[in-house]
Amino acid sequence: MFIHDDPKQMMRYEVAARLSAFWFINNQCTEEKPWGGIHDTADAGRYIYEYHVTNGWARAMGVWGQANGILACLACAEAVATPQIETMSIKDHCLFSAVRAAKYMMSLQVLDSRKQFNFGGFREHTPTTNFSYPRDAATGAFGLLALYRLTGHQEYLDRAVLFGNWYRTYGSDKNGWPHVTFLFDTGKTQDESAAGIWQSGGTLTYHYLYELTGDKVWLDAMKQVADRTVQLLEAGDTESTGAAYHHGMRGNDDFASTFLLACWLQFKDRRYLERFAGNINTLMSRQHPDGSWHGMAGEYMTGLEMLDAWQIRNDLKGLVDENALKASLIKAADFGMTEQERNVHNVRLYGGMYGQNHYGVARDRIHQRSTGYGSILYSRLVAKQPLPYWSAMAWKAPEKKIDSCRYIEAEEVH
Repeated sequence: MFIHDDPKQMMRYEVAARLSAFWFINNQCTEEKPWGGIHDTADAGRYIYEYHVTNGWARAMGVWGQANGILACLACAEAVATPQIETMSIKDHCLFSAVRAAKYMMSLQVLDSRKQFNFGGFREHTPTTNFSYPRDAATGAFGLLALYRLTGHQEYLDRAVLFGNWYRTYGSDKNGWPHVTFLFDTGKTQDESAAGIWQSGGTLTYHYLYELTGDKVWLDAMKQVADRTVQLLEAGDTESTGAAYHHGMRGNDDFASTFLLACWLQFKDRRYLERFAGNINTLMSRQHPDGSWHGMAGEYMTGLEMLDAWQIRNDLKGLVDENALKASLIKAADFGMTEQERNVHNVRLYGGMYGQNHYGVARDRIHQRSTGYGSILYSRLVAKQPLPYWSAMAWKAPEKKIDSCRYIEAEEVH
Protein backbone atom coordinates (compact mmCIF):
# COMPACT_ATOMS: atom_id res chain seq x y z
CA MET A 1 0.00 0.00 0.00
CA PHE A 2 1.23 3.49 -0.87
CA ILE A 3 1.39 5.85 2.12
CA HIS A 4 1.07 9.59 1.60
CA ASP A 5 2.19 11.95 4.36
CA ASP A 6 -1.13 13.81 4.06
CA PRO A 7 -4.22 11.63 4.74
CA LYS A 8 -6.47 14.28 3.19
CA GLN A 9 -4.61 13.93 -0.09
CA MET A 10 -5.21 10.18 0.00
CA MET A 11 -8.93 10.93 0.34
CA ARG A 12 -8.68 13.21 -2.69
CA TYR A 13 -7.09 10.34 -4.62
CA GLU A 14 -9.97 8.05 -3.60
CA VAL A 15 -12.55 10.55 -4.81
CA ALA A 16 -10.64 10.98 -8.09
CA ALA A 17 -10.70 7.19 -8.55
CA ARG A 18 -14.43 6.98 -7.94
CA LEU A 19 -15.48 9.92 -10.08
CA SER A 20 -13.36 8.83 -13.04
CA ALA A 21 -14.60 5.23 -12.88
CA PHE A 22 -18.15 6.56 -12.82
CA TRP A 23 -17.42 8.66 -15.91
CA PHE A 24 -17.15 5.33 -17.74
CA ILE A 25 -20.26 3.93 -16.06
CA ASN A 26 -22.40 7.03 -16.65
CA ASN A 27 -21.37 7.27 -20.31
CA GLN A 28 -21.83 3.59 -21.16
CA CYS A 29 -24.53 2.66 -23.67
CA THR A 30 -27.05 0.48 -21.84
CA GLU A 31 -30.54 -0.80 -22.50
CA GLU A 32 -31.83 1.47 -19.74
CA LYS A 33 -29.99 4.53 -21.06
CA PRO A 34 -29.18 3.90 -24.73
CA TRP A 35 -27.25 6.42 -26.76
CA GLY A 36 -29.58 8.56 -28.79
CA GLY A 37 -32.60 7.05 -27.06
CA ILE A 38 -32.71 4.07 -29.45
CA HIS A 39 -33.15 0.70 -27.73
CA ASP A 40 -31.80 -2.69 -28.83
CA THR A 41 -28.68 -1.12 -30.28
CA ALA A 42 -25.55 -3.09 -31.12
CA ASP A 43 -23.57 -0.53 -29.09
CA ALA A 44 -24.90 -1.92 -25.80
CA GLY A 45 -22.06 -2.07 -23.29
CA ARG A 46 -19.86 0.32 -25.24
CA TYR A 47 -18.04 3.23 -23.63
CA ILE A 48 -17.21 6.67 -25.05
CA TYR A 49 -13.69 7.19 -26.34
CA GLU A 50 -13.59 10.99 -26.26
CA TYR A 51 -15.90 13.97 -25.96
CA HIS A 52 -15.09 17.42 -27.41
CA VAL A 53 -16.34 20.09 -25.06
CA THR A 54 -16.90 22.94 -27.53
CA ASN A 55 -19.21 21.21 -30.00
CA GLY A 56 -20.29 18.01 -28.28
CA TRP A 57 -18.64 15.79 -30.89
CA ALA A 58 -17.91 12.32 -29.52
CA ARG A 59 -16.93 8.89 -30.69
CA ALA A 60 -17.26 5.42 -29.23
CA MET A 61 -14.62 3.02 -28.01
CA GLY A 62 -12.94 0.06 -29.64
CA VAL A 63 -11.19 -2.93 -28.15
CA TRP A 64 -8.45 -1.30 -26.12
CA GLY A 65 -10.63 1.47 -24.73
CA GLN A 66 -13.25 -1.05 -23.65
CA ALA A 67 -10.59 -2.92 -21.70
CA ASN A 68 -9.23 0.28 -20.19
CA GLY A 69 -12.72 1.05 -18.88
CA ILE A 70 -13.10 -2.52 -17.59
CA LEU A 71 -9.82 -2.22 -15.69
CA ALA A 72 -10.84 1.16 -14.25
CA CYS A 73 -14.13 -0.28 -13.01
CA LEU A 74 -12.51 -3.38 -11.52
CA ALA A 75 -9.85 -1.31 -9.77
CA CYS A 76 -12.49 0.97 -8.29
CA ALA A 77 -14.58 -2.01 -7.19
CA GLU A 78 -11.63 -3.39 -5.22
CA ALA A 79 -10.22 -0.14 -3.86
CA VAL A 80 -13.08 2.26 -3.17
CA ALA A 81 -15.65 1.23 -0.56
CA THR A 82 -17.71 4.33 0.21
CA PRO A 83 -20.05 6.12 -0.08
CA GLN A 84 -23.10 4.28 -1.39
CA ILE A 85 -24.24 5.48 -4.82
CA GLU A 86 -27.97 5.48 -5.59
CA THR A 87 -29.42 2.07 -4.59
CA MET A 88 -26.34 -0.07 -5.25
CA SER A 89 -22.84 -0.16 -3.87
CA ILE A 90 -19.90 1.21 -5.81
CA LYS A 91 -18.72 -2.37 -6.27
CA ASP A 92 -21.97 -3.44 -7.92
CA HIS A 93 -22.08 -0.44 -10.24
CA CYS A 94 -18.51 -1.14 -11.32
CA LEU A 95 -18.95 -4.88 -11.82
CA PHE A 96 -22.17 -4.57 -13.80
CA SER A 97 -20.44 -2.03 -16.04
CA ALA A 98 -17.35 -4.20 -16.54
CA VAL A 99 -19.46 -7.21 -17.52
CA ARG A 100 -21.47 -5.11 -19.99
CA ALA A 101 -18.25 -3.71 -21.46
CA ALA A 102 -16.74 -7.16 -21.87
CA LYS A 103 -19.85 -8.39 -23.65
CA TYR A 104 -19.46 -5.68 -26.30
CA MET A 105 -15.70 -6.22 -26.50
CA MET A 106 -16.15 -9.95 -27.07
CA SER A 107 -18.34 -9.16 -30.07
CA LEU A 108 -15.16 -7.80 -31.68
CA GLN A 109 -13.34 -11.15 -31.45
CA VAL A 110 -13.25 -13.25 -34.61
CA LEU A 111 -14.53 -16.78 -33.91
CA ASP A 112 -15.15 -17.71 -37.54
CA SER A 113 -12.53 -20.38 -38.27
CA ARG A 114 -12.90 -20.39 -42.06
CA LYS A 115 -9.86 -18.10 -42.28
CA GLN A 116 -7.50 -19.53 -39.68
CA PHE A 117 -5.31 -16.42 -39.76
CA ASN A 118 -8.18 -14.42 -38.28
CA PHE A 119 -9.34 -16.84 -35.59
CA GLY A 120 -9.00 -15.31 -32.11
CA GLY A 121 -8.06 -11.78 -33.18
CA PHE A 122 -9.97 -8.66 -32.15
CA ARG A 123 -11.37 -6.18 -34.66
CA GLU A 124 -10.32 -2.66 -33.77
CA HIS A 125 -13.58 -0.70 -33.46
CA THR A 126 -16.76 -2.57 -34.43
CA PRO A 127 -17.73 -6.13 -35.42
CA THR A 128 -17.36 -5.13 -39.08
CA THR A 129 -14.01 -3.31 -38.88
CA ASN A 130 -11.55 -4.93 -41.26
CA PHE A 131 -8.33 -4.41 -39.34
CA SER A 132 -6.64 -4.80 -35.99
CA TYR A 133 -3.84 -2.98 -34.24
CA PRO A 134 -2.46 -6.01 -32.36
CA ARG A 135 -1.10 -3.80 -29.56
CA ASP A 136 -4.61 -2.46 -28.94
CA ALA A 137 -6.08 -5.95 -29.19
CA ALA A 138 -3.66 -7.14 -26.51
CA THR A 139 -5.17 -4.63 -24.11
CA GLY A 140 -8.52 -6.27 -24.81
CA ALA A 141 -7.03 -9.53 -23.51
CA PHE A 142 -5.88 -7.71 -20.36
CA GLY A 143 -9.51 -6.86 -19.64
CA LEU A 144 -10.69 -10.44 -20.12
CA LEU A 145 -7.90 -11.84 -17.96
CA ALA A 146 -8.61 -9.34 -15.20
CA LEU A 147 -12.27 -10.40 -15.19
CA TYR A 148 -11.27 -14.07 -15.16
CA ARG A 149 -8.94 -13.49 -12.21
CA LEU A 150 -11.78 -12.02 -10.15
CA THR A 151 -14.62 -14.29 -11.24
CA GLY A 152 -13.19 -17.55 -12.54
CA HIS A 153 -15.70 -17.33 -15.43
CA GLN A 154 -14.20 -19.71 -17.98
CA GLU A 155 -15.27 -17.88 -21.13
CA TYR A 156 -13.07 -14.92 -20.26
CA LEU A 157 -10.00 -17.16 -20.03
CA ASP A 158 -10.90 -19.22 -23.09
CA ARG A 159 -11.18 -16.12 -25.23
CA ALA A 160 -7.93 -14.68 -23.84
CA VAL A 161 -6.11 -17.93 -24.68
CA LEU A 162 -7.55 -17.83 -28.21
CA PHE A 163 -6.27 -14.31 -28.57
CA GLY A 164 -2.85 -15.17 -27.13
CA ASN A 165 -2.43 -17.92 -29.71
CA TRP A 166 -3.51 -15.56 -32.50
CA TYR A 167 -1.19 -12.82 -31.19
CA ARG A 168 1.93 -14.97 -31.16
CA THR A 169 1.12 -16.75 -34.44
CA TYR A 170 -0.49 -14.19 -36.75
CA GLY A 171 -0.32 -10.93 -34.82
CA SER A 172 3.48 -11.10 -34.59
CA ASP A 173 6.34 -11.71 -37.01
CA LYS A 174 8.41 -14.90 -37.18
CA ASN A 175 10.68 -13.56 -34.43
CA GLY A 176 7.78 -12.93 -32.08
CA TRP A 177 7.66 -9.15 -32.41
CA PRO A 178 4.07 -7.84 -32.72
CA HIS A 179 2.89 -6.39 -36.00
CA VAL A 180 1.58 -2.84 -36.15
CA THR A 181 -1.49 -3.51 -38.33
CA PHE A 182 -3.27 -6.72 -39.34
CA LEU A 183 -5.86 -6.89 -42.17
CA PHE A 184 -8.63 -9.45 -41.73
CA ASP A 185 -9.68 -9.79 -45.37
CA THR A 186 -6.24 -10.84 -46.57
CA GLY A 187 -4.25 -11.74 -43.45
CA LYS A 188 -1.58 -9.31 -44.57
CA THR A 189 0.26 -7.06 -42.14
CA GLN A 190 1.77 -3.60 -42.14
CA ASP A 191 4.79 -2.68 -40.03
CA GLU A 192 5.22 0.99 -40.79
CA SER A 193 7.47 3.47 -39.00
CA ALA A 194 5.19 3.33 -35.98
CA ALA A 195 7.03 0.23 -34.77
CA GLY A 196 8.97 0.82 -31.56
CA ILE A 197 9.44 -0.26 -27.95
CA TRP A 198 5.78 0.49 -27.25
CA GLN A 199 4.92 -2.78 -29.02
CA SER A 200 6.40 -4.79 -26.16
CA GLY A 201 3.82 -3.49 -23.70
CA GLY A 202 1.18 -5.63 -25.39
CA THR A 203 3.11 -8.81 -24.63
CA LEU A 204 2.20 -8.40 -20.98
CA THR A 205 -0.61 -10.63 -22.28
CA TYR A 206 1.81 -13.56 -22.14
CA HIS A 207 2.86 -12.70 -18.57
CA TYR A 208 -0.74 -12.51 -17.41
CA LEU A 209 -1.66 -15.74 -19.21
CA TYR A 210 1.22 -17.57 -17.55
CA GLU A 211 0.30 -16.19 -14.14
CA LEU A 212 -3.27 -17.47 -14.52
CA THR A 213 -2.64 -20.76 -16.35
CA GLY A 214 0.93 -21.87 -15.58
CA ASP A 215 1.40 -22.85 -19.24
CA LYS A 216 5.07 -22.27 -20.12
CA VAL A 217 4.30 -21.65 -23.78
CA TRP A 218 3.55 -18.07 -22.73
CA LEU A 219 6.98 -17.69 -21.13
CA ASP A 220 8.64 -18.74 -24.39
CA ALA A 221 6.68 -16.09 -26.30
CA MET A 222 7.49 -13.51 -23.66
CA LYS A 223 11.23 -14.21 -23.77
CA GLN A 224 11.45 -13.51 -27.50
CA VAL A 225 10.06 -10.02 -27.02
CA ALA A 226 12.03 -9.34 -23.83
CA ASP A 227 15.47 -9.60 -25.39
CA ARG A 228 14.61 -7.44 -28.39
CA THR A 229 13.11 -4.79 -26.10
CA VAL A 230 16.37 -4.57 -24.17
CA GLN A 231 18.35 -4.40 -27.41
CA LEU A 232 16.23 -1.57 -28.77
CA LEU A 233 16.58 0.44 -25.57
CA GLU A 234 20.31 -0.13 -25.34
CA ALA A 235 20.65 0.99 -28.95
CA GLY A 236 18.95 4.24 -28.03
CA ASP A 237 15.57 3.52 -29.63
CA THR A 238 13.65 5.44 -26.99
CA GLU A 239 11.20 7.26 -29.25
CA SER A 240 8.67 6.11 -31.81
CA THR A 241 7.69 7.82 -35.03
CA GLY A 242 4.70 7.66 -37.32
CA ALA A 243 1.32 6.91 -35.77
CA ALA A 244 2.87 6.10 -32.38
CA TYR A 245 4.99 9.24 -32.05
CA HIS A 246 3.59 9.86 -28.59
CA HIS A 247 4.84 6.49 -27.29
CA GLY A 248 8.39 6.48 -26.01
CA MET A 249 10.55 7.50 -23.10
CA ARG A 250 8.89 10.91 -22.83
CA GLY A 251 6.22 9.88 -20.37
CA ASN A 252 4.23 7.25 -22.24
CA ASP A 253 6.16 4.12 -23.23
CA ASP A 254 2.87 2.19 -23.49
CA PHE A 255 3.95 -0.04 -20.60
CA ALA A 256 7.20 -1.27 -22.14
CA SER A 257 8.84 -0.68 -18.75
CA THR A 258 6.11 -2.69 -16.99
CA PHE A 259 6.80 -5.52 -19.41
CA LEU A 260 10.50 -5.48 -18.50
CA LEU A 261 9.59 -5.71 -14.83
CA ALA A 262 7.38 -8.69 -15.65
CA CYS A 263 10.35 -10.30 -17.41
CA TRP A 264 12.48 -9.88 -14.30
CA LEU A 265 9.74 -11.41 -12.16
CA GLN A 266 9.53 -14.44 -14.46
CA PHE A 267 13.16 -15.01 -15.43
CA LYS A 268 15.10 -13.34 -12.59
CA ASP A 269 17.61 -12.03 -15.13
CA ARG A 270 19.07 -8.88 -13.59
CA ARG A 271 19.39 -7.26 -17.03
CA TYR A 272 15.63 -6.78 -17.04
CA LEU A 273 15.54 -5.26 -13.57
CA GLU A 274 18.39 -2.88 -14.39
CA ARG A 275 16.74 -1.88 -17.66
CA PHE A 276 13.45 -1.29 -15.83
CA ALA A 277 15.27 0.87 -13.27
CA GLY A 278 17.05 2.78 -16.03
CA ASN A 279 13.73 3.50 -17.71
CA ILE A 280 12.21 4.75 -14.46
CA ASN A 281 15.18 7.05 -13.89
CA THR A 282 14.93 8.37 -17.44
CA LEU A 283 11.22 9.04 -17.06
CA MET A 284 11.72 10.82 -13.74
CA SER A 285 14.45 12.99 -15.25
CA ARG A 286 12.06 14.09 -18.00
CA GLN A 287 9.19 15.03 -15.71
CA HIS A 288 8.21 18.69 -15.89
CA PRO A 289 8.43 20.55 -12.55
CA ASP A 290 4.61 20.66 -12.34
CA GLY A 291 4.43 16.84 -12.46
CA SER A 292 3.46 16.41 -16.12
CA TRP A 293 5.27 14.80 -19.04
CA HIS A 294 5.44 15.46 -22.77
CA GLY A 295 3.87 12.07 -23.50
CA MET A 296 0.09 11.90 -23.72
CA ALA A 297 -1.44 10.85 -20.36
CA GLY A 298 2.12 10.61 -19.05
CA GLU A 299 1.18 11.75 -15.56
CA TYR A 300 -1.04 8.70 -15.20
CA MET A 301 0.79 6.12 -17.30
CA THR A 302 4.23 6.83 -15.88
CA GLY A 303 2.62 7.15 -12.48
CA LEU A 304 1.42 3.55 -12.80
CA GLU A 305 4.90 2.36 -13.73
CA MET A 306 6.45 4.30 -10.86
CA LEU A 307 3.91 2.72 -8.51
CA ASP A 308 5.16 -0.71 -9.60
CA ALA A 309 8.70 0.52 -8.88
CA TRP A 310 7.55 1.69 -5.46
CA GLN A 311 6.15 -1.74 -4.69
CA ILE A 312 9.56 -3.37 -5.35
CA ARG A 313 11.64 -0.49 -3.97
CA ASN A 314 13.70 -2.84 -1.80
CA ASP A 315 14.82 -4.70 -4.92
CA LEU A 316 15.72 -1.39 -6.57
CA LYS A 317 18.08 -0.18 -3.85
CA GLY A 318 21.18 1.24 -5.51
CA LEU A 319 19.31 1.51 -8.81
CA VAL A 320 16.52 4.03 -8.08
CA ASP A 321 16.47 6.69 -5.37
CA GLU A 322 13.46 5.85 -3.17
CA ASN A 323 12.84 9.41 -2.00
CA ALA A 324 13.03 10.80 -5.52
CA LEU A 325 10.68 8.06 -6.72
CA LYS A 326 8.06 8.87 -4.09
CA ALA A 327 8.31 12.61 -4.75
CA SER A 328 7.96 12.11 -8.51
CA LEU A 329 4.98 9.79 -8.07
CA ILE A 330 3.18 12.27 -5.81
CA LYS A 331 3.84 15.14 -8.22
CA ALA A 332 2.39 13.08 -11.06
CA ALA A 333 -0.70 12.12 -9.08
CA ASP A 334 -1.27 15.67 -7.83
CA PHE A 335 -0.91 17.13 -11.32
CA GLY A 336 -3.25 14.48 -12.69
CA MET A 337 -6.07 15.67 -10.44
CA THR A 338 -5.90 19.12 -12.01
CA GLU A 339 -6.97 17.49 -15.28
CA GLN A 340 -10.19 16.08 -13.84
CA GLU A 341 -13.44 17.92 -14.55
CA ARG A 342 -15.52 18.42 -11.41
CA ASN A 343 -17.18 21.77 -12.02
CA VAL A 344 -19.29 21.22 -15.13
CA HIS A 345 -22.24 18.98 -14.28
CA ASN A 346 -22.56 17.47 -17.74
CA VAL A 347 -22.52 13.66 -17.76
CA ARG A 348 -20.11 13.63 -20.71
CA LEU A 349 -17.58 15.67 -18.72
CA TYR A 350 -18.05 15.20 -15.00
CA GLY A 351 -15.36 13.01 -13.47
CA GLY A 352 -13.49 12.57 -16.73
CA MET A 353 -9.92 13.69 -17.36
CA TYR A 354 -8.95 16.10 -20.08
CA GLY A 355 -6.39 14.51 -22.35
CA GLN A 356 -4.87 13.63 -25.71
CA ASN A 357 -2.31 16.41 -25.53
CA HIS A 358 1.24 16.96 -24.31
CA TYR A 359 2.00 18.24 -20.79
CA GLY A 360 -1.75 18.49 -20.12
CA VAL A 361 -1.90 22.01 -21.54
CA ALA A 362 -5.16 21.60 -23.50
CA ARG A 363 -8.62 21.12 -22.05
CA ASP A 364 -10.56 20.66 -25.27
CA ARG A 365 -11.67 17.05 -24.83
CA ILE A 366 -12.38 14.49 -22.16
CA HIS A 367 -10.45 11.38 -23.18
CA GLN A 368 -10.59 7.78 -22.06
CA ARG A 369 -6.80 7.35 -22.26
CA SER A 370 -6.26 9.77 -19.41
CA THR A 371 -9.49 8.92 -17.59
CA GLY A 372 -8.85 5.18 -17.58
CA TYR A 373 -5.18 5.29 -16.65
CA GLY A 374 -5.90 8.01 -14.11
CA SER A 375 -8.75 6.13 -12.46
CA ILE A 376 -6.61 3.01 -12.09
CA LEU A 377 -3.67 5.00 -10.73
CA TYR A 378 -5.78 6.59 -7.99
CA SER A 379 -7.46 3.29 -7.12
CA ARG A 380 -4.09 1.59 -6.82
CA LEU A 381 -2.72 4.44 -4.70
CA VAL A 382 -5.50 4.08 -2.12
CA ALA A 383 -6.05 0.30 -2.24
CA LYS A 384 -5.20 -1.61 0.92
CA GLN A 385 -3.47 -4.29 -1.13
CA PRO A 386 -1.59 -4.33 -4.45
CA LEU A 387 -3.88 -4.46 -7.48
CA PRO A 388 -2.91 -6.04 -10.83
CA TYR A 389 -4.43 -3.47 -13.18
CA TRP A 390 -1.77 -2.00 -15.51
CA SER A 391 0.79 -3.73 -13.30
CA ALA A 392 3.27 -6.58 -13.56
CA MET A 393 2.32 -7.80 -10.08
CA ALA A 394 -0.57 -9.11 -7.96
CA TRP A 395 -2.02 -11.40 -10.65
CA LYS A 396 -2.60 -14.32 -8.30
CA ALA A 397 -6.34 -15.00 -8.25
CA PRO A 398 -8.10 -14.21 -4.95
CA GLU A 399 -9.21 -17.21 -2.91
CA LYS A 400 -12.80 -15.97 -2.78
CA LYS A 401 -13.99 -15.14 -6.26
CA ILE A 402 -16.84 -12.86 -7.22
CA ASP A 403 -19.95 -14.71 -8.41
CA SER A 404 -20.12 -13.51 -11.99
CA CYS A 405 -23.51 -15.16 -12.67
CA ARG A 406 -25.36 -12.39 -10.87
CA TYR A 407 -23.90 -9.78 -13.20
CA ILE A 408 -23.88 -11.81 -16.41
CA GLU A 409 -27.42 -13.17 -16.05
CA ALA A 410 -28.82 -9.72 -15.35
CA GLU A 411 -27.49 -8.60 -18.72
CA GLU A 412 -28.76 -11.68 -20.55
CA VAL A 413 -32.43 -10.94 -19.84
CA HIS A 414 -32.47 -7.90 -22.15
